[in-house]
Amino acid sequence: MSQKQKITHPDDVETIVTDWTTAKVLCGPDVDGSEQMGAVALFFEPGQGHSRHIHHDADQIIYVVSGRGEHVAERADGTSVTEKVAAGSLIFIPKGHYHSTFNTGWEPMRVLAVFSPAAPVQALRAVGDSGGVGTAEMRIVPAGVTPARK
Repeated sequence: MSQKQKITHPDDVETIVTDWTTAKVLCGPDVDGSEQMGAVALFFEPGQGHSRHIHHDADQIIYVVSGRGEHVAERADGTSVTEKVAAGSLIFIPKGHYHSTFNTGWEPMRVLAVFSPAAPVQALRAVGDSGGVGTAEMRIVPAGVTPARK
């Protein structure tokens, strides 16, 4: 085994602030050297989320830590299915499937997104994007610094 086990604490990594989320990459090539898995903690304010997008080369799991929302899954035949999600819900998205998730509640929705392999976490860090979600506003807040609200 060439890699060592590692614990990543949220205060030890930078915060990515975009117009659709506040995020922390907790696992991936730039954090712990992992190429096979990536993990991102995401916080969606009420009414926010990630728009329809696809990961062509990575499976994804979204685990809802708190809050509630809706997840739209696009089936192979092009039809869409919208399902309510809440704390404890786990969404599996195979590579090559369009999807979107939005906070429909009154409080922040916290999710943990896990990717295999880790490539989508690099996209989020590079351009404030998660598989096709463009953003006009993105800033990186250094580790240990609390991001200010607009």
